[in-house]
Amino acid sequence: MKRRKGWSILMSGVLGVGLVLAGCSAQPEQGAADNPAKSEAADGTQTLIIARQSDANNLDPHFISAINAASVVHHKVYEGLIRRDENMEFKPMLATEWKQLDEVTWEFKLRQGVVFHDGTPFNAEAVKATFARVLDPKVGSPRATQFQMIQEVKAVDDYTVQIKLTYPYSPLLSILANHEGSIISPKAIEQYGKDLSKHPVGTGPFVFEAWTPGQEIVLARNDNYWGEKV
Repeated sequence: MKRRKGWSILMSGVLGVGLVLAGCSAQPEQGAADNPAKSEAADGTQTLIIARQSDANNLDPHFISAINAASVVHHKVYEGLIRRDENMEFKPMLATEWKQLDEVTWEFKLRQGVVFHDGTPFNAEAVKATFARVLDPKVGSPRATQFQMIQEVKAVDDYTVQIKLTYPYSPLLSILANHEGSIISPKAIEQYGKDLSKHPVGTGPFVFEAWTPGQEIVLARNDNYWGEKV
């Protein structure tokens, strides 16, 4: 296919197999974002290409500060405890249910049988490790202020987490449903450290494969996804 000029994010979903996101420089041609291209390989897999105006600048949910980056990984590579639907209602994602125990304590029941893309089990300890990372001053996340009201994240058992706040904070669920609430593989946190932006590892329907800044971000279908396969 003829490559269009311009920054683009090329969402190449090998339909039923994967998704790719890519970019070039300068301005995209008129209609680039409105006319996705699709090609089919000899084995029957298909590639969908969608042009966008800019490349991502970061793929680490604790450092993402722009929508163009969040849209690459949020609900694709990474998932949070909850999500919003098209009516902006909170719905289950990695948490199947939740309740407020008192003014400052929330309890979440976690989805069982979920694994991160690196094979690490998703459980309460993974949730605890994710919030410990974003709040760690040594990590220096600009999203830490979003979670400054959290006093403690407690793993009650393998699939129950309690989040205790220092004061009542009604927007908590909104933050958990946003990209900074993405749950990260604890193995990836330890393995990649500050290079996690180059190696995102979540539980989502797509697995990160590669990122060539200014050209493409390549994602592949997660065949072990807990939910509906893409």
